[in-house]
Amino acid sequence: MDDMHEIWINLPKFSEGYIKGIQAFIKHAFPKMAVGDEMTRPCKNCKNIKWHCQDVVYDHLICFGPDPLYANWIIEINESCVQGITESGFGEILELIKEAFPEANIPLSFSVVKNIIRDLGLNYKKIHACPNSCMLYWGEIEKEEKCRTCGLSRWVIVEKSNMNDDEAHKIPRKVPANVMRYFPLRPRLQRLFMCKDNSKLMVWHALGCKKDGKLRHPADAEAWKKMNALYPQFSLENRNIRLGLAADGFNPFRSMNINHSTWPIVLVNYNLPPWLCMKPENLILSTLISGPESPKNSIDVYMQLLIAELNELWNEGAETHDASTGQIFTLRASLLWTISDFAGYAMLSGWSMKGYLGCPDTNGGSIKKDHVNARLHLEELGIRKELYPVKSSDGKYLEIRAAIFDMTNDEKDRFFKVLKNAKLPYGSASNIARLRLKKSLKPVVSIPLIRLGAFLRSIWSKVIDLSEMNRLQQEIVEILCQFETVFTQAFFDIMVHLLVHLCSELAYGGLAYLRSMWGVERYLCKLKNYVRNRSKPKGSIDECYLAEECLTFCSRFLGSNAGSNTVQSRKFEGCPEKLE
Repeated sequence: MDDMHEIWINLPKFSEGYIKGIQAFIKHAFPKMAVGDEMTRPCKNCKNIKWHCQDVVYDHLICFGPDPLYANWIIEINESCVQGITESGFGEILELIKEAFPEANIPLSFSVVKNIIRDLGLNYKKIHACPNSCMLYWGEIEKEEKCRTCGLSRWVIVEKSNMNDDEAHKIPRKVPANVMRYFPLRPRLQRLFMCKDNSKLMVWHALGCKKDGKLRHPADAEAWKKMNALYPQFSLENRNIRLGLAADGFNPFRSMNINHSTWPIVLVNYNLPPWLCMKPENLILSTLISGPESPKNSIDVYMQLLIAELNELWNEGAETHDASTGQIFTLRASLLWTISDFAGYAMLSGWSMKGYLGCPDTNGGSIKKDHVNARLHLEELGIRKELYPVKSSDGKYLEIRAAIFDMTNDEKDRFFKVLKNAKLPYGSASNIARLRLKKSLKPVVSIPLIRLGAFLRSIWSKVIDLSEMNRLQQEIVEILCQFETVFTQAFFDIMVHLLVHLCSELAYGGLAYLRSMWGVERYLCKLKNYVRNRSKPKGSIDECYLAEECLTFCSRFLGSNAGSNTVQSRKFEGCPEKLE
């Protein structure tokens, strides 16, 4: 850490050096950390929690001084801005390398480097959209000025300062009101076959997967086999790609007091072995939908480019060079399914997930109530007599009896201590029997919970015997029946009901961990870490994703020792046996 930046923090307030240090911090921090015209105040009074404009942040740092907990952060902001590499600085480094290695074919500027990357298919398109998400300005309507549906203008007029004759003049400028980013799919799929090792992995589902009637890969499941039967010409070419589509929103600012939702659409490559499918370097960012609000049921508007390209890859294909065989073949792609949470499923499918028809499989719904009328309903059904309401001592109203799972204050304290002191190995949190629930909960309550944890552990295995499906299905039915003898109606929402469908989904689509949101959400966390400039979060994600995509491709292309993201085929030779 530079002593020059540490000195001003320790200077007396209102001294010239201290004020200059605060001014430098404000100047460098706002472009990186501000959201709109506000950022958090890292002063002793506000603890980097409260948000305010630039002048108020300056006043608080002058009056109260920086909080010691955030002093290092303030210094790092200064250092990163003073010592960070700009585009011109990057160009100077390239010139220095060129002088050291005059025979090397090295680009001489940052813009030339970006053009080379663009020629490799590592680029994205900015597509203007209606602010109300009615339409995209794309294709035949690319040059229209207002939305055909709501009539809202495509542009927002802002004023830009221009220095002329030492006086500032405001010049009106058109800025698109809503912009989405689209990353073309065709070149990204073609690039998967440009490296020999990766090209061999792209046919693992057909040549490397063990066929013994057990689920090890989506290729062992019913949906994949049904696809092969319906489209035999597609299945004859092992290099044709099967994809899954995942969508979810996240807040790029890592702050709960800012309501912002950016929605990426991510593609999963299921041709790869199961231990590589959900790796971040193998997930393909397809579309980035700008916030601040969720696209909701208009998400299909933003997926038009992806759908058009998928149709083209299905019908016409793309000529692709296979580095492992040296052949040119026609690459085609198909979309097998979508991956989302239940709210995202409603957006992608258009199915309402609320009310009595919340379940898309059985049209079943949920009952979210536990009051006197709900208890009277139990009495009408003649079930759960211990939950019937009783008259109060004065006979004026009905009282609700405590359920069997209700806990006294001492029981609650004991239960919370168990949770607080629990130390579980990584990946074993589903084994709730380790928490000693039998000692902290009544057996009638703890036993079905422990059985549920064991069931979820079974369906989350990396290898599943299909002959076990009937037993697992019977197990979850019995567990839910036990729940009905313990919990009230309010417990049985749609999420509890969906447990009964997990076994059929497993048999149809394959292993649960390859079709769940967990891997996708970890990837969203990585996209969130790309945000370096809080005033332009989408631009930060775009450029960082392209940079990492370029590094991944170069490391694979140049050789097995070129980088940490390199896929080495020999590294995975023993993995199918390990999965048994």
